[in-house]
Amino acid sequence: IIEGYAPIKSQYMHNTIKPLIKTIRQHRQEELFVVAELGVGGKGQMAPMADIIKPDVAILTMIGDEHYSSFRGREGVFNEKNQLFKSLQSNGLAILNGDDNYGLKISKQTACRNVTFGNNNPNTDYRVKDISASIPELLSFTIKNKKFEIKLQTQFPGEQFWMPVTAAVVAALELRVPIEIIKEKVKTF
Repeated sequence: IIEGYAPIKSQYMHNTIKPLIKTIRQHRQEELFVVAELGVGGKGQMAPMADIIKPDVAILTMIGDEHYSSFRGREGVFNEKNQLFKSLQSNGLAILNGDDNYGLKISKQTACRNVTFGNNNPNTDYRVKDISASIPELLSFTIKNKKFEIKLQTQFPGEQFWMPVTAAVVAALELRVPIEIIKEKVKTF
């Protein structure tokens, strides 16, 4: 989404420390943003990546039971992923899933500004509603906050994609990307 607004360097899929270092080294001065997915497969991996990237914005979509053999449950995953949010400076931004208890836990612990999104918790800053993706129709939904509502149409075939799309939209909105650019980029990615 941000790519439609400003020059960026992006890295995803290859989300471990070596590709992250490569992404940072290839970052050019004219690129205003570096967008990187940080993945962990074991304890002690997030803090070094956070030290390298020094994020201004961090996003949590959810804490699940991924990598159970390494983390032994959601609390272990939370402790590892929370290292990213602990690395945010006081002028940083945490974007958190407000439907996830761990996202709410991070929101209470961060020293920086945080915003929440979700579709079940009525107290989130950005509320998702009208999620629809019945075949053959593609995913569409509305994001609402205190100031506006945005109806979004995506190219994704299932409801489960509302969460990562919403996280990306909230990040773009908080970075002041115009709504029309957001709608167009979501419609085409």
